[in-house]
Amino acid sequence: MEVANECIDSFLMTEVASILSEPRGERSDYHMLEGQWRSLLDEVLGPEFVLQRAISCSPDNQTGLFMLHYGRTV
Repeated sequence: MEVANECIDSFLMTEVASILSEPRGERSDYHMLEGQWRSLLDEVLGPEFVLQRAISCSPDNQTGLFMLHYGRTV
């Protein structure tokens, strides 16, 4: 079980998003609003992981780049 958890923790978040939100074998461009990402991650990560920090990077009137840092609860 420990090895399985380590493997899951090593996935890139884009891969996790694809696995969780797309049918098997399909990919997307991962463009979603921050609120949509939070909802998806809160739903699929469950109570074991919580949002630690949200950072907005270079937002403007058209687009925004942000980072959501989730961590395992102790």
